Amino acid sequence: MNEMNNRKVFAVSVQGANHIKTGKVCQDYSLAVNGTHDYYETCIGDQSTWERKKQPLFKTKPLGSIAVVADGHGGDDFFRSDKGSRFAAESARNCIADFLREKRKKGLLPSKEEINQLIKSIIKTWNEKVKADFDGRPFGNSEMCDLSEQSKQRYLSGAEDFRHAYGTTLIAAAICEKYWVGIHIGDGRFTILDNNGVFSQPAPWDDRCFLNVTTSICDDDASDMARKVLSSLDPKADNAKNNDPTVSFVNMDIPAGIFLCSDGIDDSYPVHDNEKYLARFYRTLSMNFIEKDFDVVYNDIRQTLPQLSKKGSGDDMSIAGIFDLGSLGKLYPLFMEQIENEKHEIEKEQAESHEEAVREKVIEIIKEKQIKSDGFLG
Repeated sequence: MNEMNNRKVFAVSVQGANHIKTGKVCQDYSLAVNGTHDYYETCIGDQSTWERKKQPLFKTKPLGSIAVVADGHGGDDFFRSDKGSRFAAESARNCIADFLREKRKKGLLPSKEEINQLIKSIIKTWNEKVKADFDGRPFGNSEMCDLSEQSKQRYLSGAEDFRHAYGTTLIAAAICEKYWVGIHIGDGRFTILDNNGVFSQPAPWDDRCFLNVTTSICDDDASDMARKVLSSLDPKADNAKNNDPTVSFVNMDIPAGIFLCSDGIDDSYPVHDNEKYLARFYRTLSMNFIEKDFDVVYNDIRQTLPQLSKKGSGDDMSIAGIFDLGSLGKLYPLFMEQIENEKHEIEKEQAESHEEAVREKVIEIIKEKQIKSDGFLG
C-alpha cells in the first residue's frame, strides 16, 4: 500500500484551439485536493491567464486525495456550462471531503449504497449552486443571441429547465488510507494505474455517450445512471455477481495512480485505440514526475495540452490526477522495458512493411517484363 506522504495531485484545464478561434470561454474545470490543502487551476479567458489557488479544506490530519474533472457542454443551448462545470467540480470536492471525514469516523469501507448517496449529495449541491446563480441573474437576451428563436423562447418561458444551460459532465476520484472510489457522469475517461504497471479504465461505459452526445449532471436520471468504481479487497464483491451495470468492483489495493481527462484529450487519439494511446500518455507523464521536479512537469502539462488541442480535437482539455511517487518509482524500470519492447516492435513492423513493398515492386517488374516479352513473341 502506498503512503499518504508520497501522494501528489495535479489538475490542469486549458481553453481549446477551436474556442480560442471563436472567442468562446473555456468550459472545462478541474481541481485536485491533497491532504490539508486544496490546489486547483483553471483557464480564465485566454490560455495564457491562469489561476492556481491554495485553500484549507481538511482542517484535521490528512484524510485523503481528491481529483475532479468537469466538462461543460459545448452546444449553444448550454451557454452557462462554464459555470456549470465549476459548480460541479466544487460540489464534488466539498461533498467527497465530507464523505471522507464521515467514513473515517466509522472506519469501514464504503458500500455501493453510500456511494449512491454521495452522488445524490453532489448533484443536490450542484442544483443548489445553479439555482442560486440563476436566481441572482436570470437569463437575458444578450447571452442567448446564438440560440435559435425556438430555444430562446423555451428558456424564457420556462418550458426548458434552466439547469440545462449549465449542463456538464463530471468525473471524480478519491484515495484515502484504506480505500479508493470513482464517480463518472458523461463522457471523458477514468483511468487507473495498478501496482503491476497496467493501465485500465474500470468505470462501466455509458453507451448513451456517443460521438458528440453525452449524458449530463443536469439529466433527471443523473444519480441513478452515474457510473461508480469501488475498491474492495473482499472477493465476495465480484463483478460476476454484480447485477448493477453502473457499478464496477475492483479487487485491488490502492492504485499507483488515478488519471481523469475530459473528452477533449480522449478524442485527440484514434477512436479504436484511444485507450492504448491514453495509457502511453499517462506512462510518459508518470515517468516525467519521477525524472523531474513536480512544478516543471506541471508547467509542461500546461504547455502541452494547448498543442494537443490544436493538433487533435480542438476542444477544451482537462486532466487531473492522484499518484504515489514511491509506487511510480518502482514501476519506472518496467516502463522503460515496455518502451524498448514497443520500439523493437515498431522497427519490426517497419522492416516487414519495407520487405512487403520490395516484394510488390519485384512482382510488378516481373509482370512488366512478361508483358513486353509476350508482345515481342507475338
